[in-house]
Amino acid sequence: MKVIIHIEDDCIRIYKKNQEIFSVTTKENVEAEIVNSTLETIYNVVRQQYPIDFRSRNRKRERVLPRHYFFYLAVEYSQYSTNEIGTWLNPEHPFDHATVLHGKNAIINLKDTDKVARDVLASLVENLKKELNK
Repeated sequence: MKVIIHIEDDCIRIYKKNQEIFSVTTKENVEAEIVNSTLETIYNVVRQQYPIDFRSRNRKRERVLPRHYFFYLAVEYSQYSTNEIGTWLNPEHPFDHATVLHGKNAIINLKDTDKVARDVLASLVENLKKELNK
């Protein structure tokens, strides 16, 4: 699919087959769309492996582990700050940067000691790369 992106001073327009398919009037809106798209992809990849909602602050193990995988992937495979990641996952009660880093580090430690966790992480990374390359 060939698209043309036209950037003006106050507007960005995307055209496909000479028809405008998307336009936005501020840089902030474009950045928000990109953040949502990337983090939504990571969230969906983790949800494929763990089909439960892990966005809440619930501390049950079955929700904490997929949330930690999400934090690890979001920090490693997106350019967003830990605060942005935590806020995206739960806008009403955002996770702070320390919680996001703790989750990422928990997965790093777990993959060093647990073969199952290492295999799950490898599977998630592989699926994420497939999704991001679509």
